[in-house]
Order: sequence, then C-alpha cells, then structure tokens
Amino acid sequence: MDASLLTQETFKALLLTLYISAPVLISVTVVGLIISLFQALTSIQEQTLPHSFKFFAAVVVILLSANWAGEELYAFFMHIFELIPQL
Repeated sequence: MDASLLTQETFKALLLTLYISAPVLISVTVVGLIISLFQALTSIQEQTLPHSFKFFAAVVVILLSANWAGEELYAFFMHIFELIPQL
C-alpha cells in the first residue's frame, strides 16, 4: 500500500463523514435559526427552548436518513475490505 492510496482512501472516508453528517447539521442549524428568530420577535428569553427543538429535529432527520447512511457506510466498508488483499 503506497501513500497515495492511503491518502485517497482517507479523503474518501472524510468526505463520506461530511455527507452523512450534513443532513443533521443543516436541519439543526435551520431549526436553531428559526427558533432564535421567533425568540427575538416575541422577546422570549427561555434558554432551553432551542435545545429541545434541535434535539427533536436531529432525531427525526437521523430516523429519516438512517437507511441511506447505512447503505453508504456499508458500500464504503465493502470497498475498504476489497482493498485488504493489496496490503
């Protein structure tokens, strides 16, 4: 295994991590922005309010994207296991 193959596979792993985490991060960011705007408009100063909505948004997105994320992870690990004989 040479350094270029290791670098390429590491890059693929990091990119896959970004793709899998992006839906959750984007949804939590949007929900946080909406709740913050609502709090600013209504002068509600409750500190725990955004956290509960962000948590529920993250759970819903994880449940909706778990099948896709699992398939992507499975395909990546199968690719990595196919590279083992080249060691």
